[in-house]
Amino acid sequence: MVELSYCPECGARLRRHVLAGEPRKHWFCAVCDAPRHAHPLIVVTCFVSCGQRLLWIQRNLEPQRGLWAIPGGYLESGETLAQGAARELREEAGVLLPSQRLQLYMTGAITFINQVYVG
Repeated sequence: MVELSYCPECGARLRRHVLAGEPRKHWFCAVCDAPRHAHPLIVVTCFVSCGQRLLWIQRNLEPQRGLWAIPGGYLESGETLAQGAARELREEAGVLLPSQRLQLYMTGAITFINQVYVG
C-alpha cells in the first residue's frame, strides 16, 4: 500500500491522527483540517429509509463541516462495498447494520474533478 507523506490539496506534511469514533489512525492535514486517504478512489454511501423518511447525518469533519449528507466515505483496503457502507453507517450515524442486509443500489463513475499537482 502506498503511504502518504504530503497533502494532495496544499502540499503540507501529513501526520497520523485518530478521528473521533474510529479505532484506527488516518493521515490528516493540519493545514486543511481534513483527513487524507491513500486510495480515495471508491466511495460508498448508505441510504437508509423508514417509510417516507431518509437518514441524514450532519458532517463533523471538513470539507463542509456542519452540512447535511448521506452517510458514506472511502472504501478501505480489503473491504467489500457492503462492508464499507456498513462501517461508514456505524461510524457516521451510530447505526449497526450487518453488511449482509445491505443491497447494492447503484454503481457508477464520476469524472475526477479535483486534481491538484504539487511540484
